[in-house]
Order: sequence, then structure tokens, then C-alpha cells
Amino acid sequence: MSSPPKRIAGFFVTFLVVYALLAIPWPPVRSGYRAFYCWLGNLTFGSLGETGSVRFAPWGERHQAYDVKLVLSNARSPGDLGEMHNNSINIGYYPTVIIVALVVATPVSWRWRRLRALLWCLLWVHVFVLFRMAIPIIRELSKPTVLQVFHPGPVALRILLQADIAFVKAPASFFVMPIVIWILVTFRRGDLQSFLSGGREPQEEKDRLPREPGTTDN
Repeated sequence: MSSPPKRIAGFFVTFLVVYALLAIPWPPVRSGYRAFYCWLGNLTFGSLGETGSVRFAPWGERHQAYDVKLVLSNARSPGDLGEMHNNSINIGYYPTVIIVALVVATPVSWRWRRLRALLWCLLWVHVFVLFRMAIPIIRELSKPTVLQVFHPGPVALRILLQADIAFVKAPASFFVMPIVIWILVTFRRGDLQSFLSGGREPQEEKDRLPREPGTTDN
């Protein structure tokens, strides 16, 4: 049974090691995530509103700042196309790496809680990634051009601008929300007290199994 300082140190060391290993831009990993990013974007934003459409495709060299091209169109003006560029690593991959490193470093059982937390965290972090992808798309398709699909009012435009600043352009945005998701998904009441006191995690899955009549805990 380790002391709280050792547990905290172990958590941070594990987090930093896992994050450092996953954050290295390995070419196969970067190309694979870029392909997944484009697939997710096309699935979600392939059709917007009544006439809008956005297509995602790999673009440029792997070392460039932007590695995904977005082609925006409006069926009402088929000859006109808009173009945007994304960095799939900053928008999607780094938040994913952070949440994976946090879950792996969390001192809960691998068999149930950590595996379940990892799956749910990956789901919710990609909801956040889709949100980050959507903001600049909606912003572009709200401009008064031939590609305009959305017609938000002044208040909605102000909210969209603030969301763009807070969740897309702010340097801290890619790691703050993963931390919030990790806390909400992974931890339960009493976990912090147990962690700091050096106690062991409750054998919750074992305790849920039905017991034979007349048996007691040792």
C-alpha cells in the first residue's frame, strides 16, 4: 500500500511517459489519425442544412501545419466552392492523447473501471473534437456569400465568435476539456479520499456477484 505522495508522483510520471510516447508524431500514426479525422468529418458534415456540404480530404505534406483540406459547397450555387484547412493533430489527436494518458495513469483497476472509462472518454472526447471541427465550418457557412447556408442572428453570431476563441483558437483548449471529461467519466464519490488516504479500491465487481446462502466475508 503506497503513500499518497508516491501515488501522486506515480500518476504524474505515468501520465508524462504515456503522453510523450503517444504525442511523438510517428508517421504511420499521424497518417492513420488523419484518415480517421477525414472519415469522421465526412460522416458528420457531409450534409449541412438543406443545401450545404463539406468534404474532408488529406492535404499537403505530413510536416506542414495544416494536413486536411475542407471543400465547402452550396447546392444553390454549384459552381462556387470554398476551401478551408485544418490541423487534425491539434484539433483531434492531441486531445485524444491527453485523455488516453490520463486514463492509463489513473490508479483504478484495469479489468473494469479503467477499461470502461477509457472507452467512454474516447467517445466523449471525439464529441468535443466534432464540436471543435463544427465551429469554423458554421462560421464560414454563415458569412453573407454565395456559400451561405446558415443565417444566425447577432446574438448567435456573437456566441459563435466566443466559442471559436474559447474552444478552437485558445492554446489551452485542447487539454482543458479532456481533463474535465476524464474527471466526470472516471471518478466516483469517495475516489479522491481513498486515493489520498492510500486505501485500496473497492472490489466492486466482486461484491456484485451473488453469494451462496450462509457464506460470509473473511
